[in-house]
Amino acid sequence: MANMGRPKIDVDWNKFETACKLMATKEEICGILDVKDQTLQRRIKEKYDDTFEGVLKKLGSYSKISLRRNQFKMAEKNVAMAIWLGKQYLGQRDHQELELQGGFTSLVDMVNKKTKVKEKDE
Repeated sequence: MANMGRPKIDVDWNKFETACKLMATKEEICGILDVKDQTLQRRIKEKYDDTFEGVLKKLGSYSKISLRRNQFKMAEKNVAMAIWLGKQYLGQRDHQELELQGGFTSLVDMVNKKTKVKEKDE
């Protein structure tokens, strides 16, 4: 006896993979493919033996690589981008010195002095 259920909805896997590579959201992809969330989840499980999130993570890596490549190209001409990339990937940071004035030898002394001033005011 033949299966009497609904026919399977065809998913355009090229569109799906392209959208994933552009890091589109599940909602956006469902809209593009004109399918419901649960249908997409089932079809992804059948095709990739994975979840939407797993497939998106794998395919979205292509966009991250491309974006990073463009940022590095931009850093060749843009000092701010070069500084930002140095902070993100090389652990570089701005060096700031902090100097206490007023002869306090410690934070405890500073707090104690502040407390004494308040007691005099009361």
